[in-house]
Amino acid sequence: MTLTVLNPATEEPITELEQAGVSETDAAVARAGQALPEWRRIAPGDRARLLLRLGTLVEEHAEELARIESRNVGKPISGARGEVGMVAQVFHFYA
Repeated sequence: MTLTVLNPATEEPITELEQAGVSETDAAVARAGQALPEWRRIAPGDRARLLLRLGTLVEEHAEELARIESRNVGKPISGARGEVGMVAQVFHFYA
């Protein structure tokens, strides 16, 4: 089954997504649980570098991410830009 994502401001179709069912959701939760011990084994300094890199990637792709978010939720681009900036700050803070 697919789900059509619409821009709520224009009702323009953005994309089609495969809708996850119970089995896909259970598999994703199980995989996340399997990944947690590996994440815990990563040295704190290495985890910090990964989070810093993720924050930097968000900054480098900020305009693209803001445009996607703006279309997805139908909000002004200025608001989406602010949210993307906050996402980058969160990754840098927790690093």
